[in-house]
Formats: sequence, C-alpha cells, structure tokens
Amino acid sequence: MSSTGLIDSPIESQPIVTQPTVMHDGVSVVHGTRKDGVAGATLAGFLTHHQRTDSPFRSERLWRWGSTPPVVRVASGATAIYVQEVRRAVEIINGALPRDYQMTFDPTPRQEDQPFGHGTVWYDGEIVVNFADSGPGGHGGFTRDRYGREEAFGDADIVNASRVSIASDNAGSSQHRLALLVHEIGHSLGIGGDTWANIYRLYPDSIMTYVPGEPLQPNGSDVIYPLDRDSFLALYGVLEPGMTADEITAALSDWTDTTMTIRGELTISGSDVVAFGASGRNGFMDAWATGGTTPATDLAANDALSGTVSWAGRLLGIDAESNTIAGVAGLSVDLATLAGSMDFTDLESWTVGQAPGAIGTGTEWGDGDLAYRISVRGNTFARTGGDDGNLVGRFYGNRHEGIAGTVERADLTAAFGAAMEN
Repeated sequence: MSSTGLIDSPIESQPIVTQPTVMHDGVSVVHGTRKDGVAGATLAGFLTHHQRTDSPFRSERLWRWGSTPPVVRVASGATAIYVQEVRRAVEIINGALPRDYQMTFDPTPRQEDQPFGHGTVWYDGEIVVNFADSGPGGHGGFTRDRYGREEAFGDADIVNASRVSIASDNAGSSQHRLALLVHEIGHSLGIGGDTWANIYRLYPDSIMTYVPGEPLQPNGSDVIYPLDRDSFLALYGVLEPGMTADEITAALSDWTDTTMTIRGELTISGSDVVAFGASGRNGFMDAWATGGTTPATDLAANDALSGTVSWAGRLLGIDAESNTIAGVAGLSVDLATLAGSMDFTDLESWTVGQAPGAIGTGTEWGDGDLAYRISVRGNTFARTGGDDGNLVGRFYGNRHEGIAGTVERADLTAAFGAAMEN
C-alpha cells in the first residue's frame, strides 16, 4: 500500500542510512534503514490495553470508523484561530493514516451552539468539534461517539458519528489546544489511552496518554509520537473493527519498527541540489522529493529557453515486493505547448535488503521501462496519459535547472530527480 507522493517533504528528506554510497550518473545513491516506529508487541499492547483492563474505553472488541473516512467540521461560533487549529490537527493525523484513508476537513461550520460535552445532535460520517466553556475545574477536552453497523464488517460496532468538545476557557495555549485536538480526535478514531490503569507509565511517549494532573506533552511540532503514528497506520491499514485482543496481537506479530529507505541527491546548478527517494515499512510505501531554489519565473516565462527542453537523471524506488528499483529518468517539454513526455528506462531491481550496486548489476524490472505523457502548469507538471500510475513533479533552480517528483503505481513507489541537459 503506497501513499500519495510528497513534494518538498521535510520528514522524508533526511533518512538515517547505513549503506555506502554508490554513484548513478551523477546521482549520489544511499540505501539503508532507520528505526522510526515501534515493534509489533508494543503496538499491540498499546492498542489492546483498554480491552484488558476496566478502562472507561473498555470494549471486548476493537472499534474504529468503517470503510469511509470521517469528515471533520467545526461547530458554529469558533474563532478563525480555532478553525485553523482543527485543520492543522486533521493534517497531522492524516500524515499518519494510510494514504487511501484520509479524513476530510470541511470548513463549513455546523450551525449549533451546544454546551461543553453535551451536544445531542449527531451527523452521520462526521466528527464535529465544538469549542465551549467547560466551567470551573472542567476538562480540557471530551469525546463522545455514536456507533452503528456496516455490512462490510458484519456485527462489529463501528463509529459512525462523533462529537469532540474542546474547552475554550481551560485548554491553554494554541499548542496545547492543538495537542488536545489530536488527542480527542485520536479517541474518536479508536485509540484509548488517557491515564487509566497506569497506561501512562507503560506508554509515556504518546499524545494519547498523560500523567494525572499534568497537561499533554506533544512531541514538539510533530505533536504525535512514533507509537501514535503506528497506531493510526495499523488501525486503518491492517486491523478491522471487531477484532479481539488476541486477533490484534496476531495481526501485528510481524510488525517491524525499521524502515527501509533509498535516497538520491543530484546537483543541478552550483550548490543547488534536488533530493528524492522512497521508503517502506510493514507494506506501506512513501515516495518524496524536494529541491533547493524556487525558479524566478514560471517555466513558460523563462526567456532563456525555447523549443524543446530536456532533463536527465535517475529514478529510485521500492516495488510491491520491497525490492529496490533504479533506472534512467528523462523529461522532455515542448515550450510552445507545455506538453511533453516523462520516460523511465533501463529499470533494474535488487533483492529485498540489498543496496543498489553499480548501474547494470541488477535484474531487469518488469519490461524495463515506463512512459508517461505530461503537462506543465506554472512550475509543476503531472501525468496526462501513458502508463498507469500517478506522476507529479516540480521544477527547481533559479532558471529551471532541475526537476524532482514522484511516481506511484500498484507495483512501484518511486521518486526521481534530473538536471537540464545542455
């Protein structure tokens, strides 16, 4: 299962690598691993804690939303700052959820004015966030869910509507309100946590747990911790509503805390560099690409270029079997029409865990090439036809000296970088 490609991703651009560098046509390629998750036993213990204790979140079976991701909305009366904080909380959690299970933020307010924690109106498929005074000694946040059934999951309970209350008089700073929002929406999505049955002692590094009498401790600007990321990913990428604690433990028995990554860097002009790569863990793949200087103009307005312009570089990725993939990347654009082609050729693979060797030392991947038609808009480009997959890219360098982007298919998650040919 792969994500949507991340352009200018700060998270994926600095992997920890353990293998020596190999050069592929001017691209510095590194391959290795980083420990950025939690082990399966830890994850299963955290997600089943409420099933094994007398927690108020107790349920004999796992609960979560069904096959359709919820829409998040804000109750009327919220300030513009509150609305932006809810939007940001959704973005943070979506960054951990599988890319085919993303919540939607709808800025249209729900017209209501309900007391803290006591709204009686439910909206199917929605998490409604209400900011209201909680009163002296009240909670900072509170979540209530409504449950139902979905044919796909038989007699298992699923969440089909949720209400989140955040105290406008007792939630502290903007950063703390953001942490509260992530925490409470996390409850709605199926994570217990809190302070019950000493869970905060067993799992202190989670936005879902906290020491009694003390505020939540977000993980810096990321807010969530590796345990939280893996929880959201497993809940909606591996687990199903209605699972027992033993079934959850079995489903996560092979879950690993180690991500395999491949990364490339290419100098496009002077000290200007584009970086790109892919990573995979537990069957979930991500591709990312980033660059340095933003072009001074749109590509069409670059008066130093005319006719057809080409860029050449490399593709690096991971296939559906977790083999490492590399090949030639080439972009050609007709400046008169802003249409062009993106071709990947001489694609070869190395087996799982094996670092790429010199060009030509791998095994041909597929039929060795992929071909796409693209269209440029401003300083970005995207697939318009050709082979299957989602391809997006961006130009970098003051005068469009480089490109970087991602291409994702059912059988390949990859990124590319290239420099303008003379």
